[in-house]
Amino acid sequence: MKQQELQDAAAPEIALANDANTPRAVIAAGLVVRGEVSGEEDLLINGRVEGNLNLPLGRVTVGVEGRVFANIHARVVDVHGTVEGDLRGDEQVCVRACGDVNGNISAPRVSLADGSRFRGSIDMDLKASAGDARKGKTRPIVMAAVDR
Repeated sequence: MKQQELQDAAAPEIALANDANTPRAVIAAGLVVRGEVSGEEDLLINGRVEGNLNLPLGRVTVGVEGRVFANIHARVVDVHGTVEGDLRGDEQVCVRACGDVNGNISAPRVSLADGSRFRGSIDMDLKASAGDARKGKTRPIVMAAVDR
C-alpha cells in the first residue's frame, strides 16, 4: 500500500479520539500498558490497559479492540470495547452498542446504547451523592445485566 492509503485506513480509528483537533494519544492494538496513565490529552485505547486511567480534562475512548482492566476518570468516557472497572465521567459516559462494562458508572449524563452490556450501578446525581457519602449514605441504582 502507498503511504497515503495507510494513513487513510488509520484515520477513522484516530478520529474517534479527536474532538476538535485537540492533542491525542493512542494505545494501539497489540500494546499492553500496566500501571497508572495520567495526563491532560485525549486518549484512544485499542490495546490493553491494566491499572488506572486519570485524564480529568480529556476524553478516553476505548476502541472496539480495546480491553481495559482499570478504573477510568475523564471528562468524557466513550466505550466501544471492554472495560472491567469503575467509570467516572465529569461530563458524560457513553457505552456504545458493542461496549461491555463490568463496573460502576458515575457521571451527570450516562448513555447505554441498545445492545451494549453493563453490569454495575449508575450514579447520575453526583452532587446529592457527595453529600450522602459524607453522611454515610449511598443511593446506587442497580440494573440487571442483559446477556446477549
